[in-house]
Amino acid sequence: MSKHDVRHIAELIYKYKFGELTPEENWTLQAWVADHEATFNELIDDPRILEELRQDHVSSHRILEIVKGRIEANERPSIPAKPQTAAVHTMPTGRPRVFRLIASIAAGLLVISLATIYLIVHPFKHSESGKHIAVSKVDWAPAGNRAILTLANGSSIILDTLTNGIIATTDGSTVRKSAPGRLVYEGASTGRNSDEEYNTLSVPRGGQYFLQLSDGSKVWLNAASTLTYSTKFGVHGRKVRLTGEAYFEVSHAGANRPFIVEVSKAVGQEYSKEAQIEVLGTHFNVSSYADESAITTTLLEGKIKVSSSSKEITVGPGQQVQLSGSNLSLIPDADTASAMAWKNGEFRFRRATIDQVMVQLSRWYNVDVTYVGPKPSQRLTAVVSRQLPASSVLKALELSGYHFRILGENNKIEVMP
Repeated sequence: MSKHDVRHIAELIYKYKFGELTPEENWTLQAWVADHEATFNELIDDPRILEELRQDHVSSHRILEIVKGRIEANERPSIPAKPQTAAVHTMPTGRPRVFRLIASIAAGLLVISLATIYLIVHPFKHSESGKHIAVSKVDWAPAGNRAILTLANGSSIILDTLTNGIIATTDGSTVRKSAPGRLVYEGASTGRNSDEEYNTLSVPRGGQYFLQLSDGSKVWLNAASTLTYSTKFGVHGRKVRLTGEAYFEVSHAGANRPFIVEVSKAVGQEYSKEAQIEVLGTHFNVSSYADESAITTTLLEGKIKVSSSSKEITVGPGQQVQLSGSNLSLIPDADTASAMAWKNGEFRFRRATIDQVMVQLSRWYNVDVTYVGPKPSQRLTAVVSRQLPASSVLKALELSGYHFRILGENNKIEVMP
């Protein structure tokens, strides 16, 4: 194997460990694993890599060098080693079975634990304490396309019960359900400011929805989120109000009119304005949940200006602004992968507390969470698919030392020490 080939395989294994392989890379890696199964198993269990993964700042260069060294060493002629027998990590030979393992990685069953665990969660394994998830007969499916549209006249439409097609006409615009989970406004995009009518799209816990505004801007709404917007924007600007979390791709069609996101937190039935984001044409994510300490705005493309009552910050691509109380701060090198994980169908945790983990599960599966005894103190770094049922995600997290009980009849998850 040439040095170039070794480097390429090392890069693929590094990406594999972080669940970042593309479909084409999956096929390349599985073809290599079919002939190098023992080397692959050794790399998964290599203590030097596990130690790197436990660091606050993971060194991709160091991991790549370890992988390259192991591959090169195993390429040299040697006495055949005994087959690997590790129950969790062993990758069976044969192309179809290799594909199933790679597919399970793509499905998100890859968990990295700071408590010295790095496991592919298939098959699942109980913790050493003997505790395991107590599951009732009821489980929870992942969130679906659920939302309620409230029109300017106060009437409400439950979108998930409707077939595709035109569902309303309002202020010169046609409101169309173009596909399951997709709402599109068509027709007039501009009107006099005095003529603006506002609609509200509310996504409950256990839901998600896509919205295309009248100016062509696109919005993806996460669970437990609400967006209020004009059916056709006034000539002086385009303003929307958000609570919860949403990803925006703002249309350049109205570049002469600033696009403004008023970020609020819901306190009971009231809303408190916390910040304002002004953009011209850009891609960004905003998270503004009442049960989280900070409001975060993460920019992927373009430029935005984030303002609070006391400060204003201009944000560039790859940066994030956090508003905690009255403190508005800039993170110049943001973890954009974690910020965008929900839109990309993942739970992605990095040194997360048990509270940070469970609040996301609570919203996505529309369940309540209670704690029995002291809260677990270990932090978790993990990537898990959001398309799995709740019990499968909890089994994955259990490998990191957490323990759960599912009380389906009470719509509750108990976290146990």
